[in-house]
Amino acid sequence: MNIDIKTEYSIVVDFILSIARIKTKEIGFGFFSREQEMLERFKPDENLNKIIRKIEKDIPEEYSDLLTKYFSPGIVVFKVFIYLARKEKIKDVNEFISYLENMDKKAIAAIHLYLFSSVKKNKIDMIPLEKAFEKMEDIQNLLNLFKNTPLSGENKWNIIEFYQNPDKVINDIIVFFKWYNEKLFFQFSKKIDRIATKYSLELEKKVSNYGAEYIENLLNIDYSKYDQTKNIRVTISFFSEIGYIFFIMGEDEDFYVLGYRHMEVYAERKHDFLSIIHLFKTLGDETRLNIIKKLASEEMYGDELAKALNLSNSTISYHINMLIMEGIVKLNRVEKKSYLALNKDRLIKLLDESYNIMTGGVNEK
Repeated sequence: MNIDIKTEYSIVVDFILSIARIKTKEIGFGFFSREQEMLERFKPDENLNKIIRKIEKDIPEEYSDLLTKYFSPGIVVFKVFIYLARKEKIKDVNEFISYLENMDKKAIAAIHLYLFSSVKKNKIDMIPLEKAFEKMEDIQNLLNLFKNTPLSGENKWNIIEFYQNPDKVINDIIVFFKWYNEKLFFQFSKKIDRIATKYSLELEKKVSNYGAEYIENLLNIDYSKYDQTKNIRVTISFFSEIGYIFFIMGEDEDFYVLGYRHMEVYAERKHDFLSIIHLFKTLGDETRLNIIKKLASEEMYGDELAKALNLSNSTISYHINMLIMEGIVKLNRVEKKSYLALNKDRLIKLLDESYNIMTGGVNEK
């Protein structure tokens, strides 16, 4: 399967998640690792907490009830706004607010019902978007829909109000969005953009080095069974430190909102295994093993090695570069010639480290 991965940063997504973070009090959103030990070692970013506390302190009481109703844990109204921002590829907050003003509010609520049912597909049946409009009309249908979900009774009625009166609720949210963007969010937007962009570039570099395997291990997903091209888009969020939120944007695109410290916390040990995978892929080639065998007995320059193995210069260069990247082969410059040499100490060290990682450091007695 062909996977196309691109990383990016969206200030609109962080604008939305900054509001959700105030009410959830969680260090991240969405899916988390089951490894409790790693969670316990995680220390929240105190600078981020200061920003959140300041935002919460400066929000007027008149908006507090609105946020409690529609941005509290479980209701996930904020997800529909992230979905729409990505779908329309809107990257400016003011532009996004204008888009919401001009959009059919009932359609926004219907999309949320579709997303809500999709996320909770193990709890309730997924609702096709076209049927979501019908479901919103009947309170009893909505109550039956939410019966087996973890939503509290109060939150169920809040979400039903959202579906039954979308014009009022969404227009109230838009009024708050305008106030919040003008009065509070702009104070932090440049700093947030700078930090999140830095982590986006770091993720992009790791994807470039390790490919789809890095993303699959980072998110605990497996795309190997797909038989079509899949576009994976990942945006880093400053206001979500760990975890990720997942959206199916279409048959060919999956969209992830990834906490900016997720790589630090969850890829820490997995990165070791990725290194092993990458090493064994490098060694698991007959040509490269023949190069190692030749260089184990003597240093050689490129043309000499190519002739000895009956390979073209371009072919030998390709394989040598892979071995150099792992540090298994090194260049020794003598006068005007660069000789290739096997870095025996490095090769032994890599194999020893791989053994220790795979066995958890257990030594044979």
